[in-house]
Amino acid sequence: KEHLDKAIEGIGEYSNLISDNQELNKKAIERAFVELDEEVVIHSINKLLNTKGLFSIEECLLSALSGSCALLAYIDAANKDLYIACTGDSRAVLGVKETDNEKGGKRWKAVALSEDQTGRNENEVKRIDKEHPGEEGNIILNGRVFGGLEPTRAFGDSKYKWDMKMQDGIFTKFFKIKRGLAGGSRNKTPPYVTARPEITCHKLTENDKFLVLATDGLWDELSNEEVVELVGEFLDGRRDIIDEKENPPILKEDELKWENYKQEKAFTFVDENASTHLIRNAYGGAKQDQVCALLSLPSPISRRFVDDITVTVVFFGPDNQSNKKVQES
Repeated sequence: KEHLDKAIEGIGEYSNLISDNQELNKKAIERAFVELDEEVVIHSINKLLNTKGLFSIEECLLSALSGSCALLAYIDAANKDLYIACTGDSRAVLGVKETDNEKGGKRWKAVALSEDQTGRNENEVKRIDKEHPGEEGNIILNGRVFGGLEPTRAFGDSKYKWDMKMQDGIFTKFFKIKRGLAGGSRNKTPPYVTARPEITCHKLTENDKFLVLATDGLWDELSNEEVVELVGEFLDGRRDIIDEKENPPILKEDELKWENYKQEKAFTFVDENASTHLIRNAYGGAKQDQVCALLSLPSPISRRFVDDITVTVVFFGPDNQSNKKVQES
C-alpha cells in the first residue's frame, strides 16, 4: 500500500499535462508492484550480503525465498474507472446485471477482468519464450516454471529471479552449497518470473453490481458464471436451509482422494456474508457433511482436496449491499 500510495501521488502534478490519465495510473500501479518486489528480492538481500549482523536472515532471506501472488482493485471514482492489476493466478470477475432480450427481465453476466498467469496460459508461455530466446521448451515444463512454480508472475520466489552471482553468494554463504536453485543447468538467464502485473481498466456503469476478487482455490472449484450467479442470487435475497448432520464422515487414509467426494454440485444460500457464501459453496454447499469434513482436515492432507481460498466481494451502489460494501472471508 505504501508503494502504491506513493506512486499514485507522484502522478498528481503531471495529470493535467497528459491527456491519457488511464495510462498514468497504469504506470503508477505497475511501478508500485515492481518496486515492492525489488525491495524484497534484491535490496533486502544486498543488505544481508553487504552488512554484518545488522539484518537477520529470517527478515531478509526467508521473505525473498517465499512467494505470493497479488490482485489489486483500484477505483478512480472521479472518472468511474476500475483498474485491476494481477500478478499470478488470482482472478477478478465482475458481476453485471443486464437485460435478457430472449426471456425478458434481467440476468447475471460474468465478466473476467484478469487472466490467470500460469504455465498453462499460452500468452504467458509466449512472453517467457520471447524474453529468453534460445531456451524455448526448457522453461515451462508440465505447465510450471522449471516444473515447479505454477504462477509465471509472483512477488518473491527469488530462486526464479536471482542471477548466478547472487545465487552463488547466497547459497554458499548461508546454505553451504553452490547454486541449489530452480531449474538447475537450465537456469541460464534469470529472472524467469516477474512481479510486473497485467493491468486492465474497466469503465464502470450502472449495470456493474459487484466485483469478486479471489485466489485460485475458489476458481478451481467454481466457474466465473457460477460465482456471479451465486453472488447475484445472494443479492436478490435468495435464502434456504441446510439439513444439519450430527456426525461428519471420518475420512480414512486410503480414501483421501478428492475424486471420491467431488460429485454433482449442490449450492446453498445460508450465509450473511457474500465471501463466506462463496467459500461454503466451493467446499460443497448444501452437502454439509462434506463441508465439515473438508474444513476439519489438517495440513498438509487438506491440500489433496482443496487449495486455500481467500475471497473479497465489493458491491457497487447503495442498492447492491447485504451489510457492507466490502465483504471478506
